[in-house]
Amino acid sequence: MNQVPVATKLDFNRLHLKLQAKGNGDIFFARHVLLTEGQDDKAVFAELLEKKGVDCSAKSISIVDCGGKAQIPDYVCLCLALGIDCYVVIDADSGNASSASATKKIQNALQGDAARFHEFPDTLEAALKARKSGSANAQQLLQIIESLDYAAIKNSYPEICCPIEEFVKRV
Repeated sequence: MNQVPVATKLDFNRLHLKLQAKGNGDIFFARHVLLTEGQDDKAVFAELLEKKGVDCSAKSISIVDCGGKAQIPDYVCLCLALGIDCYVVIDADSGNASSASATKKIQNALQGDAARFHEFPDTLEAALKARKSGSANAQQLLQIIESLDYAAIKNSYPEICCPIEEFVKRV
């Protein structure tokens, strides 16, 4: 069982609320955590890992919807404090100054460890050659890949498979 060192500077009350609000308590039982911006990313990466033949339960992998890019640094700090291997996948969201600032905070939380980080040049949707579609976005993205096997997805949408390949090397 992992314990947070006493000298760790984490706001446990804020983290507790985040974990509770998003239902992310399983992070404490994982050996490897894939941190994503939201529910659409989580759904797509869960599907991709399954199609690649990765059994998340057997490998003790948790895929976490952090509730936005700005929330990810807290999750990174928690994982690092607990000794849980974490990997972050985010969108660049080109031209968005607050997004660039959030990305820098994530990189700082990762202590510059580029091997734990993947940023799509634009968005997850662009990597799948799709457009954002509001509340049906996850469903739309999953429809794109659901009828394909992993090799076909990797061939048709190589950009979407890069973070999966990088993450799987860690587990």
